[in-house]
Amino acid sequence: MAVCRGSSEIKGVRYPCFRFRPLFLVRFLDWLDRSPRTQSLSPETKATIKTAAARGRLAMDSDFGKEHDTFRLVGQDNLRRYRVAPDLTMRVQPHADVPAEQVIEQTIIAVAAAVAVSAQFVLSIDPAIPVADQELLESIADWLPGLIAPLPETSSQLAERIQGTRMTRIRSITPLPLGEVRDACGERFVTIIEEPVLVDARIECLRYLNEQSISHDYHRYGDLGRRQVP
Repeated sequence: MAVCRGSSEIKGVRYPCFRFRPLFLVRFLDWLDRSPRTQSLSPETKATIKTAAARGRLAMDSDFGKEHDTFRLVGQDNLRRYRVAPDLTMRVQPHADVPAEQVIEQTIIAVAAAVAVSAQFVLSIDPAIPVADQELLESIADWLPGLIAPLPETSSQLAERIQGTRMTRIRSITPLPLGEVRDACGERFVTIIEEPVLVDARIECLRYLNEQSISHDYHRYGDLGRRQVP
């Protein structure tokens, strides 16, 4: 089968372009319904996660998976499109003001948004997270190999990785404390996104995307060439 434009290769596995990307959400929802690890999640939590996943698919179909030309000028294309941000990390760590079960629910909702746009990312898990919750989050990668890379690491190890890699963005589920991780991000110009996780995928999905604007003049001295209207 020919691979369409916009496909990407992740750890030796080639993933096709936007029109095949709902398959990632199918696998994610399979994990939510069938994995033994998810039995600890309440029906209400599962329903919220499924809502977030459905909204992610809708956002992809209507906005993020298409090119948009709002003005439609004759002789000039002005395209707006979205591409997955490279070298992403999603950070999960305890927070004194957020209950542990809420941290896990928000993490899975954020993962659903990232999966909806086929973002490849490292899932950085603080060892202070309860072991059962760590195993729950790590099990997502078993259903989406090559897309999510779980990595238990302390704040010091995360700061060291920031200094030694080309990381571009951290999506932190809870606010990052002042300290070495923030300092490392400042030194390496790594964007920190720590706004509350939202079920609204039209906003949450943007955390894992770059918006691009492309202007293309296809006329030459007023001649539209092949686009000339008969």
